[in-house]
Amino acid sequence: MLYGVAAIVCASALFSVMPTVQKYALLSGLPAGSMVFCQELCMFLWASLRAWRELKDSGIGYRAAAKLTGFGAVGIGLTNVFYGHALELLPIGTVVLLHFLYPVMVLLIMAALFKKKVTAAGYAAAAISVAGLVLVSGTSSPGNLFGMGLALASGLCYAAFVVSNDTSSGTECGLPVRLFFMTLGALLVSFVILPASGGFAFPSGIRITAVLLFGLGLGSCLAFYLMSKGVGLIGAGRAAFFNMLEPVGALFVGAAVYQETLTGKKLAGCVLVLAGAMVLLLDRSSGQGRENKKSV
Repeated sequence: MLYGVAAIVCASALFSVMPTVQKYALLSGLPAGSMVFCQELCMFLWASLRAWRELKDSGIGYRAAAKLTGFGAVGIGLTNVFYGHALELLPIGTVVLLHFLYPVMVLLIMAALFKKKVTAAGYAAAAISVAGLVLVSGTSSPGNLFGMGLALASGLCYAAFVVSNDTSSGTECGLPVRLFFMTLGALLVSFVILPASGGFAFPSGIRITAVLLFGLGLGSCLAFYLMSKGVGLIGAGRAAFFNMLEPVGALFVGAAVYQETLTGKKLAGCVLVLAGAMVLLLDRSSGQGRENKKSV
């Protein structure tokens, strides 16, 4: 249990650094479409290095490989695409708020499609965490409806990624192999969409190339690995709510790097998000990953 929570917390910490790294890449002059493509490419390269020895002995069939590639295309690839374009249309606080409604989506998906029991603690955690997220995001106006739709779509795609790691059957293989095919799916999506984003632009120097390779590529690969590992250990519902530590971490990273203001309202929101996670941590009746998946 604690190992699974630790994996999700570490994944959230890594994910919380990503917006700052992405902002640095954009400020260096790299277009958003090219940045996403480079991120997915670097993720795939790191996943390939980790999995190449296990691929030959994994015994994975074409159907399972195609299923994992599809999970990655939707859960990683489309999530990044929708999230990136939403940032072009809405304030970042609004995008974060709408995207991080995904833990509630996970609860609803697990209850509706997989008949998982949602406990009272699950409902309480949802209410407390969303209230905290409203304060953390600092959003005041929702912006245009299309941008809101993109932000919600990014959350729905990521909810599908989390659920797939908890419930997928027919894809039983080592996590490195799973991540190899999922990052392949994400890379294919970004490659197909790249022409509509203005085509590919090369990084302008060694520093930004290193940032893309290690900051975005390796960092994202490790984060998705830990997220997948944590979901398998504590279940999709708990993992989704502990992952709400990500916007809290991003708030502090942004304040440290770009001197963004930390208000009392945002700090109160952080406390509520942490309180929501603690409600689930202390709830013994909610499931514990693959060992006990009768409740969320």
